[in-house]
Amino acid sequence: MPEVGPDAAVEFSDWIYEAEQVIGSIADKATLWFSACMEVARTTYDQYVISSPLQRLTLTPVIPDELRDPRWSRLERKVTMMLLASMRKPAKDEVITHRISTVPALLYRMFILYQPGGSAERGTILRHLEGQSAGNDVYQCITALRKWRRYLQRAEDIGISVPDGSVLLKGVEAITAQTLEALPDVKFRVALAKNELQLHSRLEADSVIRFSNAIMAELQTAAPARQAAGTSEPAKLKNINVAENTGTSSPSAKAKAKANVPCKFFLTEAGCSRGANCGYSHQFTKKEKVVAANVADTEAQMKQLLEEANAMMKEMRKLKMLALSSTEVKNNAAARRCGPMTGRTGLLDSGASHPFRSASTDELQEATRVRVQLANGSEVTLAQNRAGTLLASTPKDGDELSPIVPLGSLVSELGCDLVWTRSRGLEIRHPQHGLIKPRIVGQCPVIGES
Repeated sequence: MPEVGPDAAVEFSDWIYEAEQVIGSIADKATLWFSACMEVARTTYDQYVISSPLQRLTLTPVIPDELRDPRWSRLERKVTMMLLASMRKPAKDEVITHRISTVPALLYRMFILYQPGGSAERGTILRHLEGQSAGNDVYQCITALRKWRRYLQRAEDIGISVPDGSVLLKGVEAITAQTLEALPDVKFRVALAKNELQLHSRLEADSVIRFSNAIMAELQTAAPARQAAGTSEPAKLKNINVAENTGTSSPSAKAKAKANVPCKFFLTEAGCSRGANCGYSHQFTKKEKVVAANVADTEAQMKQLLEEANAMMKEMRKLKMLALSSTEVKNNAAARRCGPMTGRTGLLDSGASHPFRSASTDELQEATRVRVQLANGSEVTLAQNRAGTLLASTPKDGDELSPIVPLGSLVSELGCDLVWTRSRGLEIRHPQHGLIKPRIVGQCPVIGES
């Protein structure tokens, strides 16, 4: 039985319908007997509504002789017990106060308590028919539409003038507006149904009812009538192994309590050797999750730092190899007494076409004689070996001639790169020996003989 409140009258009518079905299953003629009891209670309540306050105090149901027949006594006791068991405390107090012992009188007191068809119920029905937004949840919208349809049926049952079709349509649209906005496909089909029913021009109550049924059918198609099984709470059964009035518990209860205790090996570096077979909990606490997150961030930072360090080491290794190559060239030049500071240097000449150096007597004898044009236009005869190097005899005073190195041969034959800038001067980068720094003597670049 419903609680006493604003919507109690409509809910009481629904409860009466449920009670009729339950009582009708008790005996073969229980439905006829209970219908007669309801008719007596309704007739008396109708007189109660039109009576004055003083007349209401003396008004009691008039029970016909057919309901006083002894054959109904056992059924009446059973139904009275069922009705008392289903009542809320205010209703039960009302019955006990008046010492009611018959079912018609009990139903009459319930009619007075819930006031079906009264002014409160009429106001509640009209307010619900105007409609209120049910939000954007499909299930709540379906429930609200069913409730709206029930209030409309209740208004017809108690003889209330049903509002105009425009008011009913506005109520249905107010209930379903937000839900249809969240479902564009359903909204489109609902608009087609509204156009087919001609609700823009013919606002009849029957058309609005058909429109609400169409919306409910579309919503039931868009979402299942039953919510997902994952959102409902599973059924819980009492543990039959727990002994009552004792301090002991079953082994399953102990295992459940043990599962809530954290495993002391789970958070160690070695971990728990039992794995999934361990009876203790393998879960992180809130504090341990924060620590794990900090460790993960630290590991990511360390990984990034290691990658940067490896890249720097590779660059340093390349620079070291270049430095070693340059040092190796200088060491070889010093070992052969041809360092740039010892005086044994060669001139880097961009205008020379062939290299030039001093030669021994044997080299001069094996060389061929060629005519060479000098920079001033004069021609001289010089010796030339098979490699194309011009040779000159060593002066008698023992001073050696300075070799001449063509810059074009450095680039074309040796694959060197030449860079001459104002800030760093001339730089020669050999493909194998690395960087070679010439000296500038008298505006001319010279390099150690090698």
